[in-house]
Amino acid sequence: MAQTSLGMHGQLRVRTPEQRQQVLDAARTMLDKGPGTDLVWREDIYWSDMQPAEGGAYDWTIPDAVVAAAADAGFRSWIVLSHPPAWATAPGGAADKGWPCPPYPDLVTAGGHSALAAYTAFCGAAAARYSRGGVFWNTYDGNPRPATHFEVWNEEYAWIGSMRWNGTTAVPGYSDPEAYAAIFNAAAPAISASLFATPVAALCDQTWNSIPVGGQYLSVFLDELSVPLPAVSIHPYTEGYVSASTAPPSTVDRWKYFTQVQTVRKRLVDEGYGTARIWVTEIGWPGAPSGFLTEQQQAARYQDLWQVVQQLGYVRGLFLFTSTNPDFPDNPALPGYQVNNVETWYGLWLTGTDARDLGIPK
Repeated sequence: MAQTSLGMHGQLRVRTPEQRQQVLDAARTMLDKGPGTDLVWREDIYWSDMQPAEGGAYDWTIPDAVVAAAADAGFRSWIVLSHPPAWATAPGGAADKGWPCPPYPDLVTAGGHSALAAYTAFCGAAAARYSRGGVFWNTYDGNPRPATHFEVWNEEYAWIGSMRWNGTTAVPGYSDPEAYAAIFNAAAPAISASLFATPVAALCDQTWNSIPVGGQYLSVFLDELSVPLPAVSIHPYTEGYVSASTAPPSTVDRWKYFTQVQTVRKRLVDEGYGTARIWVTEIGWPGAPSGFLTEQQQAARYQDLWQVVQQLGYVRGLFLFTSTNPDFPDNPALPGYQVNNVETWYGLWLTGTDARDLGIPK
């Protein structure tokens, strides 16, 4: 049975140093299973933070602080390479820090250059800085915990991850596995140029955001792949918030359940990519005072999940979502609280007096 790394996907970037320590310490206490536990923290590095001006030098201030905080708390960082600057999303792109658009191969920057070439350079620079032997660790005053995995974008296959630009208006777009394969084909070698850095593809088996609905995302991606595939990140959230052990009947879409993990594994093996490591980098259930699941049901889902992962034996890492969600806190006294919004209730802790504080654990 393969060792399973444990971690969490969180938002350290938006938190103060004190809040980061609070979140990391609480997560370590919850996840640490004793000597030998491999703790990993999944965090987005915002390209927009690092290179706000086209052609400008990289500013490592924010990611350096996040990676250092994780290492201080005993976590390796799992780095997601996303959130482009406005200049890289096409002329007229809104200057926000969300997605608005992946660096599709035909996308031209505000300066008339290839967005994909600029993104590839960003990926390579991040891997060179934070992987083993990277320059960041030469100045870090502590126990180095180099990042080993660098994820190329996040959920391109989901509607928010595949936003397209139409003039100056962001509109939901369909998933594009051919384009994502082209992005990965370009970015993966730049990451692998750092000897101890592993590129990760963010994939799913099928997706609702395709024509036709339920399109074969993974099969199309693999058909277009032209570089090695060492690791795969998947997010097997379950329809209806059922447990990971729920085995849906063959008459329903199994890709909407945790069974997609087994399906992805089988497809990778059948297509000759059996050595690709599978990491579940986001999974969770909403636990609310009323509606969705109760906190007790939420806890039971996680206990069931751990048993299922151990039985499978090939899931290399398991990252929970999430500590709290600063964008949608579950404290009704705070801005952003939406009682009927499922994103409000995924936290494993209640929100404190500030949207970025941890309250009591569920």
